[in-house]
Amino acid sequence: MDLTHFKDGKPQMVDVTEKPKTFRAATAEAFVELTEEALLALEKGGWARGTP
Repeated sequence: MDLTHFKDGKPQMVDVTEKPKTFRAATAEAFVELTEEALLALEKGGWARGTP
């Protein structure tokens, strides 16, 4: 596979001008490890956003 952002192993500028619109989809997954306290609070909705 050729990488368009590299030439001879060095980074290079790429064309970012207007291009035809295309449909793209991506799938991601993650594993999150929580303490029991954090899990219970999330299930109850007990923590406000941004609470450490």
